[in-house]
Amino acid sequence: MKTRTPHPNQRWRLDHDPENRPLGCNGRYGGSGRKKHFRAGTPTCDACKASNAHYQREFRRGQPNPRPKPQPCGTNAAAHRHREAGEKPCLPCYNAEAKYHKQNRAAHKAASLVKEPK
Repeated sequence: MKTRTPHPNQRWRLDHDPENRPLGCNGRYGGSGRKKHFRAGTPTCDACKASNAHYQREFRRGQPNPRPKPQPCGTNAAAHRHREAGEKPCLPCYNAEAKYHKQNRAAHKAASLVKEPK
């Protein structure tokens, strides 16, 4: 058997086989068995749970990470992160936020000065 080396961004088990597609109790692959149970008001059987879980895992497999890395200190995003955490922004973040707001005010002021004639 061939051993697989893990990819750096791998979020699935090494023993996961993408070719093995478990079928639900309705004989189909994916979430249709789970939905059938839901519509009927019955608890989902293990076969349908496994089929849906495999389908969802394969769907997410190649997707990018849902959360990007946080911006380093010295950016407006980092200042926002400080404030969300209930902290006072550090000096580089404070200066970056001030610069961002200064540029934003200047852009809005310039846009408000250029008005279309009625």
